Amino acid sequence: MRPIPKPVYEREVKRMIEYYQKAFTEIAGRLKSIPSSGLEKAYAESLLSQIMVILRDLDGSTKTWCEQVIKQMFTEAQVQTILSLGM
Repeated sequence: MRPIPKPVYEREVKRMIEYYQKAFTEIAGRLKSIPSSGLEKAYAESLLSQIMVILRDLDGSTKTWCEQVIKQMFTEAQVQTILSLGM
């Protein structure tokens, strides 16, 4: 029997991260477009920095989670296919 190939989903993981990065860019654009005084602008910049940290953490968490779940589902599907073929 041939060895079961290991799944590689780097492209899909990168795509999901790009979605979050696009969302961050949109948030940043909206925060920058708010007319504000010096204090309000400083607050918006601080808020943007906090959002950036949260989204970076989310990028890492999502990447790890996706890799685990996709690998598990792929493996389970392979097992089901092999069993259904009676191999």
